[in-house]
Amino acid sequence: MQSTKLTFILLLLLFLLAMVLQVCKAEPVYNVSGSELNDMKHYIELIRQENRQLQNDLKNSRISLEQAEERRRSLESQLEELINGHKLLLEERNELETLLKDLRESFEQLKAEAQSKIRKLVIQRNLALIIAILAVFW
Repeated sequence: MQSTKLTFILLLLLFLLAMVLQVCKAEPVYNVSGSELNDMKHYIELIRQENRQLQNDLKNSRISLEQAEERRRSLESQLEELINGHKLLLEERNELETLLKDLRESFEQLKAEAQSKIRKLVIQRNLALIIAILAVFW
């Protein structure tokens, strides 16, 4: 008696397990009419066209990006050349300013020396005139 109960319970469990497996495996069934199928095909085609357009747009965008990157690199190179040129010009300007300062200082020294010599010559001339005048009248 007990073995029949056990057998019965085992069969019942196997049956329930089979039912659970069937329920788990079961997929929903959809009924699609011909017009709905045609609509779906049409939408799929529209999606494919849109996808192709997006792919083309992406390709064009990549090309534009590459061109922009190349232009940026070119501009950066030009900017670097301009900066280097500007640095050289600044260095030359500083050198010229230093030379000009030195020339001004030299000129001022020469001017002072020339004025000093002129004063000495004027004094010598005036002394010579005084001596000549005294010699004539004495």
